[in-house]
Amino acid sequence: MSSGSILRESYVLPIITPQLEVREVGDLDEPEDFLPLFNTNPGWIEASELHAGKRQYDISDAAMYLWQNTAMEHSRCLVVHHHPSGTLIGTAALIAPHPSEPRPWIGLLLIHSGWQRQGLGTQTLESIQSLLADEGWDEVRVSVLKATPGARRFFEHNGYTLVGERDDQNKRPCWILERRVRD
Repeated sequence: MSSGSILRESYVLPIITPQLEVREVGDLDEPEDFLPLFNTNPGWIEASELHAGKRQYDISDAAMYLWQNTAMEHSRCLVVHHHPSGTLIGTAALIAPHPSEPRPWIGLLLIHSGWQRQGLGTQTLESIQSLLADEGWDEVRVSVLKATPGARRFFEHNGYTLVGERDDQNKRPCWILERRVRD
């Protein structure tokens, strides 16, 4: 798929499954809604902050995440709610296409720690992959911080293979994994 052929209007959201609703972040989503999600994952915060001792986010950190992942060209920030309770249990950041490659990337997939190990992360990932396949993408890449080996195991368990290593834009060492989303 060429990088110029995808339009925001082509998104097939929300995705509703028996257990989840995955949709784009909207005007009613507030940074404070995301704080419990982020703050139940202190190991991820510490890794993403280059082990500077930070293990908790405040409102400004959540606001920056939402701004960065909604304002950048070709980006979309997703919110994941448990269905039918409506509880916010996750978020994902996508960019399609990536600015330097003609393919989509998952920049983050984060599930509230109280909802992990119930298959909801896999269901969220499958929803994202279906969305990308429906948009005509053949494959997706994900950048996983080397400081989060559990995240690498999650993606490998879900069919991703290691295709490289490099530092991200913040100079954090990452594994690059890839998976086909359609044949």
